[in-house]
Amino acid sequence: MNYKVISYFCDVDDSFYYEKCSVDLIKSLEHFGVPYEIEQLNSLGSYKLNCSRKPKYILDKLEEGKCPILWLDIDTVLLKSPDAFDTFSDDTDVVISTAIPNVAGIKASPLLFNNTDNAKSFLKTWVAEINKNLAANAELFDHEPLFGVLNEYMPKINIEFVGGDYCVWPGEETESTVMVMGLSDVNSKKDSLRKMGMTEDVIEWQSVGRRNED
Repeated sequence: MNYKVISYFCDVDDSFYYEKCSVDLIKSLEHFGVPYEIEQLNSLGSYKLNCSRKPKYILDKLEEGKCPILWLDIDTVLLKSPDAFDTFSDDTDVVISTAIPNVAGIKASPLLFNNTDNAKSFLKTWVAEINKNLAANAELFDHEPLFGVLNEYMPKINIEFVGGDYCVWPGEETESTVMVMGLSDVNSKKDSLRKMGMTEDVIEWQSVGRRNED
């Protein structure tokens, strides 16, 4: 698969957290010779809303281009070339990362979508689920609806997986790590997690932030 990496960033405060992350990710992609399209979008005012636009953004990029799309969250730390994504056959529709060898460990980054009708249908359903949550003012991000969409589509389309080296928790890197997940510490995210009922300890665990500031 000759894929292109895509991502966007939009800061919700004056920390410029995501802009700083974009600089680092672009440097890494250029170092490994991975084609990419990364752009800055106007913030919609909150972490939740900015995350919720992800599946529609991916769908738009897939429909306007002719190659597979590899989505990376902008605060992903890329330590090695993501070679596993070159190993899937052209009839693969979607590739999901999972921290453990079953669906319970899936992550919303990285995500590979081939330019197929099945992949586009998957994304359209994800967009619809996001819109339902927004209409209900539910305190959910892009990740939670992905579980339901994946369960619906797994029997219908060709979905493959990459393993834990592509979604490593910050601070748990090993020599085999390819990607470290981004876990931002912006206040808007923390506020949404509080509304979900998470304790402060869990919120801090989910909000590592940038560990290597200049």
